[in-house]
Amino acid sequence: MLNMSRVAACAAIAVMAAGLAGMPAAADQKAAPALAGTVLLPTGDQINDISPSSGHRAGAVTPAASSGLGRMLVSLTLGGKSYEIPAAAMPYLGRGLDLSLFDVDALRAAESDQRVPVQVDYAGSQPAVPGITMTGAHTGYLTGSSGKTFGAALVKQFLADRAAGGHASGSGLFGGGAAISLAGAKTAPVVRPHFPMKTVTFTATDAVGKPDNLDPMVLVNLDDSIRIGADQDAISSFYNGSAKYSVPAGNYAAIAYFFDTDAAGNATAMRVVTRPQFSISDNTTVALAASEATSKVTMVTPRPADPQEGGFVFRRAPLTGSDLYLDVSVAPGGPIWVAPTKTPVSIGTLDTFPYRRLTSPKGSGVPYAYALQYPTSGVIPSQTYVASRANMATLDAYYYNDVDSVGVMQQTGMFPFEANDFVLRPDHQLSYPTHQTEYVSAGHGLGWFGGMAKYTHDEGGFQAWYGGQYDDFKVYSPGQSVRENWNAFPLHPAGPVRVSKTGGWDVQPPAERSGDTVAFNLLPFSDNEPGHTGMGIYGEPTDTVFGTYQIDQNGMKIAEGAAGDRPTVPSATLSPEPSTIRMVLDATREGPAYKLSTQSHTEWTWRSQHQTGPTLPAGYRCALGDQPPDNNCAVEPLMTVQTTIGGMSVHGTVAGGRQVVDVQLGHLPTAKPAAITGATVDFSTDDGKTWRPATVRSLGGGKFTACYTATTGFVTLRESGTDAAGGAISETVTRAYQLT
Repeated sequence: MLNMSRVAACAAIAVMAAGLAGMPAAADQKAAPALAGTVLLPTGDQINDISPSSGHRAGAVTPAASSGLGRMLVSLTLGGKSYEIPAAAMPYLGRGLDLSLFDVDALRAAESDQRVPVQVDYAGSQPAVPGITMTGAHTGYLTGSSGKTFGAALVKQFLADRAAGGHASGSGLFGGGAAISLAGAKTAPVVRPHFPMKTVTFTATDAVGKPDNLDPMVLVNLDDSIRIGADQDAISSFYNGSAKYSVPAGNYAAIAYFFDTDAAGNATAMRVVTRPQFSISDNTTVALAASEATSKVTMVTPRPADPQEGGFVFRRAPLTGSDLYLDVSVAPGGPIWVAPTKTPVSIGTLDTFPYRRLTSPKGSGVPYAYALQYPTSGVIPSQTYVASRANMATLDAYYYNDVDSVGVMQQTGMFPFEANDFVLRPDHQLSYPTHQTEYVSAGHGLGWFGGMAKYTHDEGGFQAWYGGQYDDFKVYSPGQSVRENWNAFPLHPAGPVRVSKTGGWDVQPPAERSGDTVAFNLLPFSDNEPGHTGMGIYGEPTDTVFGTYQIDQNGMKIAEGAAGDRPTVPSATLSPEPSTIRMVLDATREGPAYKLSTQSHTEWTWRSQHQTGPTLPAGYRCALGDQPPDNNCAVEPLMTVQTTIGGMSVHGTVAGGRQVVDVQLGHLPTAKPAAITGATVDFSTDDGKTWRPATVRSLGGGKFTACYTATTGFVTLRESGTDAAGGAISETVTRAYQLT
């Protein structure tokens, strides 16, 4: 229901005609496909950067395999580097596969044209490795499609070797002694021990008590991780029930993963067995058994729910050096069994938690989903967890879409102790538009972030995201209930902001000045939810996306051009004296995927002057990736506008008749604010050929309610505002929403 102030604001509707105001035409050009921030694994799996910038280490994983062992991935932080490794590849690291193939940063630097360049070494004649296209005697590449072929061959090799009781030795995928690495990867220096070395033998039995084969384990030194645990030497796998390490005396932690598979190669269970802390003083043997994993990860929910994808995180921090972070994900419904421990660690820290997404059964009304994870420090407890209002927040989530489509959604929870680790979670399909209730774990400093795409497109086995929104880090309180609007119309330019005061990562402001250089981080087609940003000027397979910009100083044009992708508007150099700056940004999306918010035309005016000295508060930095963080810039006082259309359905439609629009005017966060002095709202039902003014009432604090009557067609909105410092904003969105 409308509150009384909004009803009063709509009591009188202005219907006088306004002058003509057409939309400026944008340049007729189409951006090239932009897939920045996406990393392709050699096995065809991919990692999508789900943030509006690349300033933090987090992403969404899209597995290449739809089922089976190939879908299980190991996220690993080791020696300060981040790796994403298919479970079937773990036994072959150092035995045919080099760890560089799964180094996320190295892959990002090496890849181009959606290809993974590889080096293939061998003895004798050149081998024909499934999926690899050879371009020279020892060089080749993999693509998204051919990577799936390589990944399937790897799973087949794993299952065959496991049945035979050992590693590949000159046959199958690694025939002819094939050794595959990332092309151009730096060779690790030969390590010469500076300590007396001891031999530790790990024995292992599988779930039925037989000597284990090919399941992986990782060892880390707790006194100083660089002694072992900082490179490929920390990873091993069992052969005929044992794995051997040569290590210096000291304190260690070990973790082993046992994968149960059926005859078809499907992973039927994952079993996690650890030794969180033990000492080695002489040659010794440590026994591990899959049967120790007696506690099944079970999440009891208030409403019936079916388990989907999940995983288990093990993080072990030593006294000195980088922590070991292991996150092994399982396919939807895959059970996880864990071996509990009783003795708290006394060296470094131990943090573990399971995570799981669960969804409502079909036919249960408004769909709902749970995203749950429960941390424990020091010991690994029994793995039964009860979800309740006391440890969850409730999100009333609306996903708007102007056409019916099947896209993806990704939701990641991150605890404070994961801040320096590479946090990844699988994405999942979602049909848009939709409305669902989302219950998420809350407390322990847990924050949530993610993103959604209204559709994806297969580009040679590479799944590209399009037409969606990214979300900033948000911390919810236990028992809290909030509404979340995804992709709600009208869509317009916006920049990233810090929503939560605690946790998360640094954010680059939407507009900043350093000295006499002004830089922008604005993304068109963002929705109006604080923290959400759109995908910007993104080349698309079936739709045309383009834009233009212009920057004026004291009425003189100093820069113009075609809008790009991150940044949409490039930086510009201003003269040092205080001056009035005006920037115009046009953005257009045309094609079958878009009926609403097809164009935006935004004009900002503000006063600017030479900037010197650090001014940014904690949580913001001038340029992401700088070490140490650079805060020697100032946020420009650009005005902002956020719009809520009353009575809008998730299809972006509103019943014809009396229209109510809530407008919130403000300024970019951390900029010096100025009082809002006025606002106007005009509307058009003929795509901006003719305009009529709305009745606008101020509610104080930069809030306004606009009212008008419109009955049929598409509504184009023009919203304008001014402040006491001479700043202004005028934003026009073509086909902001549709009347029914």
